[in-house]
Amino acid sequence: MRRYIVSLDVAGFEAAVHGLVATTDDGAALLTRLEALLDDGAVNHVAPPPAPRRPILSPEAVAVALRESGGNVSAAARALGYSRAAVREKAALYLPTAASPLDDGRR
Repeated sequence: MRRYIVSLDVAGFEAAVHGLVATTDDGAALLTRLEALLDDGAVNHVAPPPAPRRPILSPEAVAVALRESGGNVSAAARALGYSRAAVREKAALYLPTAASPLDDGRR
């Protein structure tokens, strides 16, 4: 049996169930089975909580991570939980060019 996460409010869910029951030949039996499932807790009543958000990538965090990693962008990105491109972009935008460990002459 498949289980689905229902995102309707209670009134909307009841209206959907009663509409389904009214359009089937075995409406009463279907309704009884559905009530049994709901009583057993087999259906998720609440949507799962949203995934936690990552903290905003601040210029200070980028500077510290790059300093601690000796200028290694991959290690800094891994420590921050961001992509190398995101770390490079923040470093290019906010860190002074002369002090930036990313300034290796490539363009």
